[in-house]
Amino acid sequence: LQLRWLFATSLFDRRTIERMAASFDALLDAVIATPDTAVAELDLLPPQDRAQLAASTMPATQALPEQCAHEL
Repeated sequence: LQLRWLFATSLFDRRTIERMAASFDALLDAVIATPDTAVAELDLLPPQDRAQLAASTMPATQALPEQCAHEL
């Protein structure tokens, strides 16, 4: 399968389209690997994007003080 991505350069930069193409590639890989899985349950992100997203959305845990809020 060969695809050619055409896009409006006034709306998107090349890096964005490359990431979009990588996501589409990851989706196709998931469809091929697990054809009986519903599309809604398939991975849409390549592994490096998934790791980056997880790192940016998971705040570092902090120990909570053992005091009530009104005592702080």
